[in-house]
Amino acid sequence: MKCSSGEEITVSKTGASCLKSSFVLQLFLILNKWYTWSFFITEISVFIYKGITLLYSWQTLISDVLLLILLLIMELFRNMLARNGNLMESFAYIAVSVFLGIACLLAYVYFFYFQTYVIKLETVIISIALLFIALELAFSVVTMIVFLK
Repeated sequence: MKCSSGEEITVSKTGASCLKSSFVLQLFLILNKWYTWSFFITEISVFIYKGITLLYSWQTLISDVLLLILLLIMELFRNMLARNGNLMESFAYIAVSVFLGIACLLAYVYFFYFQTYVIKLETVIISIALLFIALELAFSVVTMIVFLK
């Protein structure tokens, strides 16, 4: 059976409904949540290493760590909004998560290009994080378009 919009109807015990949520987006959000925590722990370890071994001013180190903590909060909040928005099929939640995703993308770009010292490990983990963000933003936009139909 198909919905009036031409989509397949999923039947559950409570009745029939048209499912518009994106499985691929949900999968990326779950994987990114785990990756975000791994990224944060690795990056804190890298900052400890850089603070001990490199000539890193304390003011710059503290501001970078504070930006990292802000990035973690934004990333987790963005992930929660996108996950809930996808499951509840809420355009507004996913739209806010897209704007937060752009802010997170800019923070990752800062860590990639504009830090005082960037080591190879950071280059790899930030590149993976940028890939996750880019894919999630693309799937979020597609999901928002599907929700509007």
